[in-house]
Amino acid sequence: DNKMPHPMTQLLQRCLSLPQVRMSSSFLLEEKKNVGQFKGGHIGYTKNESSGIATVTLMNEKKRNAWSGQMLIDMINVLEDLQSWQVGKAVIIQGQGNTFSAGGDLKAEKEQLFNNNNAKQLVKDWCILMKHALDTISCLPLLTVSLVHGKAIGFGAEVVAATDFRLFTHSGEIMFIHAKMGLATTVGATNLVNIVSSRVALDILATCRGVNVAEALKIGLADHSVEEENRFESTVDWLQKRIEPEAEVLQTLKSNIVVARDLNRVESLLNEQNNYLKLVGGPAHFRAIEQFMKRKIK
Repeated sequence: DNKMPHPMTQLLQRCLSLPQVRMSSSFLLEEKKNVGQFKGGHIGYTKNESSGIATVTLMNEKKRNAWSGQMLIDMINVLEDLQSWQVGKAVIIQGQGNTFSAGGDLKAEKEQLFNNNNAKQLVKDWCILMKHALDTISCLPLLTVSLVHGKAIGFGAEVVAATDFRLFTHSGEIMFIHAKMGLATTVGATNLVNIVSSRVALDILATCRGVNVAEALKIGLADHSVEEENRFESTVDWLQKRIEPEAEVLQTLKSNIVVARDLNRVESLLNEQNNYLKLVGGPAHFRAIEQFMKRKIK
């Protein structure tokens, strides 16, 4: 009775729990306290219970939607709420006004890093929270879309790279400017390599050049372009074909993709099989069969 389970049994047990895993920042209280003292801007957040589409807006227009500590914490709180949104299907991340995000607030960064006795700890706290936010975006059970209108620079570019899809307006431009600032990305390189080839990613990161809508579409960094006027409505229209499945089904599909991307083949196959067994014969499956039969009879 005291024998350890077979390794394959342990692996199966681990995978069976994967879809229920939700990332939480409840253990990051000290980091939130330190970073949250830097105020400015906020995150706009709405959920449409009917369509299943949430909207997250970076709102610090006077500073071109540059990130403050409070904005980062607000974003983390929003993302954690989205993780448990049962009827949710997708989230659109956009910037207020004519810029997606200018990245970091350089004036605030200088004050924090060079005029602060606790700079080393503060940098570590920022890094932990930024990584947590980006990883949560990447693993959300919803389809995530960044609507890039104007420039997405630095950490703003990393947010764009963390989403599942990227839609650009004609003014949309993404710039991983980190190297020019004497920095490397937080997790942006990892996400960028998952979107484009490692060679293209290295070129973008090393040159710090802006990638406009034309190039982004060519290299696969952008999935679609929308007109600047009515850009949000056009993004919702683009999403419609991709969110037709019921929320439970769509969230399961996203879970399968995340596990396939981040774990090994054996774990991914076990997770996918488990998710299939959860859905088959369930309410969504039954309703889909009924609808199909009605169309066939007509």
